[in-house]
Amino acid sequence: MLIAGSVSIAFPLVAHAQPSAESEISCDAPEALQHALITIPAGGRIIVRSGTCIGNFVLSRDIRIQGSGLDQVTLRAADPAQPVVTVPRGITATISGVTIAGGRVGVLVIGRSSLAFTMVSENLSGGIEVRDSGTLEADKLRVSRNKGPGLTVTKAEAVIRGGLINHNFSNGEGGAGVLVVGGRVALTETQIEENDAKRC
Repeated sequence: MLIAGSVSIAFPLVAHAQPSAESEISCDAPEALQHALITIPAGGRIIVRSGTCIGNFVLSRDIRIQGSGLDQVTLRAADPAQPVVTVPRGITATISGVTIAGGRVGVLVIGRSSLAFTMVSENLSGGIEVRDSGTLEADKLRVSRNKGPGLTVTKAEAVIRGGLINHNFSNGEGGAGVLVVGGRVALTETQIEENDAKRC
């Protein structure tokens, strides 16, 4: 005699690890920052302890990049014809405690960006460019020794508090300190000095 009954089969549960919302790296390891930017979830924080991170970093999600200090961590362009860091439209990024150098500009902001305790230096066509409805807020920012305007704001907005924009230079096209074209800049306790718009 056959007896029909129900049979239960237990399947093991597979736990999928979620990416951590915080990553700690050293840029002494090649492409450490690029890898962290790919793997960290939106809204996460990357702590950079030391070293020079080489690359042109286009931020694809909301992110915080926290360096150990502008004398400890440098973000340097791999391709000097491109920005070192790009914040695209729709992205919100916070960057602190780093030096940004060696690109066409140090930071290109089309989305929303906050900079703090950061140096932007030795870029080839300007320090920071904010354009196309982008917004920048910066505290204790130094923009120095860039070829081109230290800060360019084109149809966008920037707020700089406690900053220093100095020793930027150009051939006279567009100035060397702050250039505003159809945008708005608010400066609080910020020094703009010794920029040279005639130096070749």
